[in-house]
Amino acid sequence: MNQNAATPHPNINSEFAFDWAPREALGEPVFAVEGNRFRVVYDPDDRIDAAIRLIEQAQISVRAFYYMVRDDESGARLLQAMRDAVARGVTVSLGIDGFGSNDTAVAWFEEQTKDSIDFFIFSSRRSMRALIRNHQKMLIIDGDQSGDVELISGFNITDYYFGMKGAESWADMGMVVAGPA
Repeated sequence: MNQNAATPHPNINSEFAFDWAPREALGEPVFAVEGNRFRVVYDPDDRIDAAIRLIEQAQISVRAFYYMVRDDESGARLLQAMRDAVARGVTVSLGIDGFGSNDTAVAWFEEQTKDSIDFFIFSSRRSMRALIRNHQKMLIIDGDQSGDVELISGFNITDYYFGMKGAESWADMGMVVAGPA
């Protein structure tokens, strides 16, 4: 591990936040730049696991923004991890895009988040701005003025984005970032 790596947010166990994939597959996966630590997440099997493990590590807050979350195994895993975080006393919010997630009934989201998760749907009104979307794919853990851990990615939360290999796999990747950035 890089000896110059910055100390991440005091509530995050940095080894846990960065250590979930086989090192022989990725080489040295953690690197430091300007006081921040980074890890690229690109293997289809590691993508959803990265999000789940970061939520499991949260102690203060989880804020998630996704274009697409579906009522499938991946969506259920994400929401269960969020409910488990709430049970630990973590404040959790989930924002989805009304267009990107329109294949999943709003009732499913309401049932999954009731009495525990601050849930909202981004939906632009019909107008010249109808194409304005929440296309973010971002998970922010324990954020405050001293830093946080983020998973910024190109993948949505649906089985379609995880576990596929080769030519059938989405080539979306994520970047775990810890530190003041």
